[in-house]
Amino acid sequence: MLLIAGCGKDREPAAEWPEGSYCVLRARESCPLAANGDFLEAAIVIDTDDDGSDDSTAEATGASSAGGDDHARLELCCGDFAPSAVSFPPEPFALVAGGSTSDPLCPADFAPGRVFIDAEDEELGEDADSRTEGPVGAAGRTAAGNIEMYMCESTPLLFGELPPGGYCLFAGEGEECPGGFADGLLVTDDEDSGNTDALEGAVGGISQADGTTFFPFCCT
Repeated sequence: MLLIAGCGKDREPAAEWPEGSYCVLRARESCPLAANGDFLEAAIVIDTDDDGSDDSTAEATGASSAGGDDHARLELCCGDFAPSAVSFPPEPFALVAGGSTSDPLCPADFAPGRVFIDAEDEELGEDADSRTEGPVGAAGRTAAGNIEMYMCESTPLLFGELPPGGYCLFAGEGEECPGGFADGLLVTDDEDSGNTDALEGAVGGISQADGTTFFPFCCT
């Protein structure tokens, strides 16, 4: 099953984004425009072809999807942004870290975390289809065919406003979204034969249970 709510608004003009290296989620056909850097399109693809188990689903998550060809896709917009006069707000949300899996980078005052998705199955063998596409920041496919994502969670120390534009964020702790953002959810069925999913540190509202990962989204 696949349920996706698109965003039909005209594209917003370029705006300054807070300083740092990070990824947001893509909500439309293209990434937001930034005046102090460039967002590049990327994707994390999770092979969810678990034999006879529940389907992965997506509801109201912009461009991200699940269910097609037993895969889930997290569509990302990633970039490095120069110092600017704008800051993130103290509302709850999370981002994919910039940098790399060996050197994850978070904006100032964000708390780091890690999501590990066991995208393999003993009976079906290692799943070569799990992969990343483009500059995905601190996310990648492990040698065993799994997906590893480093996260950045907002903290009450922040102040400011989120830039305009069509994009999504991961919901904050308690699955809370910033004001003016619509809720969404992507669920991945993570090949739960001998599953070793794991969450470490601050990962916003992302949760795991019984070989399944739940990604709550917030979309403009």
